[in-house]
Amino acid sequence: MIAEKIENLGYEEIPDGLVDLSKFSDEDEIAERVSNYYNTNYLDLANTKVRYLINSKRNKLDVMQDSLRKGTSIQSVLVTKNNITQALEYIEALHANAQGYITLAQKIEGSWCQYHFIIDDLKKCLNNATENADMGISTLGIDLAKDTYISLNTYYVPKREETCIKQIRALYVEFDNHLDNFAMTDYIYNSCKYFLQADYFGSKVPEPSLMVRTGRGIQLIWLLENLPKSGNFLWGKVNAAIRKELKDFKLYGLEVDDVASSLSQVFRLPGTTHTITGLTTYLDREASTKNIYRLDELIEGYFPALKEEELKRKAKKIKLEEEKEKRKNRKAKNLVKKPKKEVKATVKNYYTLNTARVSDFEKLFELRKGNFKNNRNNFMYIYTYYLYLINKNDMYVIDKVSSLNNRFAPNCGGPLKNKEIKNILKYYKKKAAELINAENKKADKITAYRFKNSTLITMFNITQEEQKQLKTIISSSEKEERQRKLCLKNYHSKREKDIADGKIVPKKQELMNKYNKIKEFKEQGLKNKEIALKLNVPLKTLERHITKMRKEGIL
Repeated sequence: MIAEKIENLGYEEIPDGLVDLSKFSDEDEIAERVSNYYNTNYLDLANTKVRYLINSKRNKLDVMQDSLRKGTSIQSVLVTKNNITQALEYIEALHANAQGYITLAQKIEGSWCQYHFIIDDLKKCLNNATENADMGISTLGIDLAKDTYISLNTYYVPKREETCIKQIRALYVEFDNHLDNFAMTDYIYNSCKYFLQADYFGSKVPEPSLMVRTGRGIQLIWLLENLPKSGNFLWGKVNAAIRKELKDFKLYGLEVDDVASSLSQVFRLPGTTHTITGLTTYLDREASTKNIYRLDELIEGYFPALKEEELKRKAKKIKLEEEKEKRKNRKAKNLVKKPKKEVKATVKNYYTLNTARVSDFEKLFELRKGNFKNNRNNFMYIYTYYLYLINKNDMYVIDKVSSLNNRFAPNCGGPLKNKEIKNILKYYKKKAAELINAENKKADKITAYRFKNSTLITMFNITQEEQKQLKTIISSSEKEERQRKLCLKNYHSKREKDIADGKIVPKKQELMNKYNKIKEFKEQGLKNKEIALKLNVPLKTLERHITKMRKEGIL
């Protein structure tokens, strides 16, 4: 039976090691396996009795007998109808309804030659090649008998770069063995497939949509619903999770190829030849489910840890966007110019403030009984300055300054000399006028003196006790304490008014009303639980009230 099949295909003798051909009925598969056998075992075709004559009635490649006699490589005769059908089936599964450009690539003399197709053009070329198998190579413009690769994703423009990705079509992993003497035999492939299906598929990772056998490895592909480029982050996470689960699979030197993981990755095209081993890459129809997955379903079913991570990432992203929006709003708010206060209001505020400052200086002088050791002169300078800010009349300022100067204590140097007083009056009258003019003109930059409370407190070592008797020269802590006392005073005043108006009941009166109700219910013979329910209070609270009432003799 085997001899008959081989003879029908033009092979003159049955090679050793092809005893399993009896289970194949398709003549294309038999022809491919015989050819692979000779190529795998590195036999010189020119010195063998094998001849590859194709029966024209079966629409096989029309390869002349003399091509074998001339030593033509086995790869040149492997582009059969079956090979092109394999490529077409794979492309239709991987790139069904694809948008954008698909890349076919070949490595010739160490450099990549790339050809870009729209899906309809590529399928049309392959269909033409199927009808005229011997012309298939020239129809595509690519020699499918050589190492040929196809992009797994599509591109906006005819350029294979990650920045140009249009659609993410699949998740993928490749197992490879790069040893020079390794070739993927039937036994090795079937063993690997068995253990992958038994230990990984459907449990650790989903069943692959496409499973491809190459000359030195295995490709696993999981087809995805059309995923835009914006999903590349999540795609990377899921692809990495699949690779991690399959990392411990190591059989016959095969292991996960870490290089084959980018979005612009290309895989060998089924139906083409691995030139080093001479084996044809083919799609395993039996192991390929052609299922189409969604990333969220894969995460839910196989990688729940990624879901938690993705939720955290989204929450962080939302938070960052909110913070960005807040910063943007703050910036926009700061750009809006605030209307300046009216001159009249500003003058009034400064007059009130400066009058209070003069009053504070006089109060501080009184508290210290004129004893300003080491800062007597500074005290006089600033006091004079504030006097001129509230009154331009020279006689008024001179009377005030002279009166205070005569009362300086002897231990701090006594009164200042008349000459010193005149100089002070002259200089600070000018500085006060500069500040008033600047405020009236609403100048952006004011060079005149404007003393802060903290500066005055540090300069004259004003204590916390002294600050309590001053009006404006106080620290922030003293200011807060005054505001707290004011709020408390206002609260008590309002409460007293509300009590007087009958709007609220005093707490003591409220408690006595409650005691009277308890006493009344007790006299009616009600139990504690019943009283608690009627008064809407916890039982323990009621018992505490009863105990207190008994102590005070109310009950």
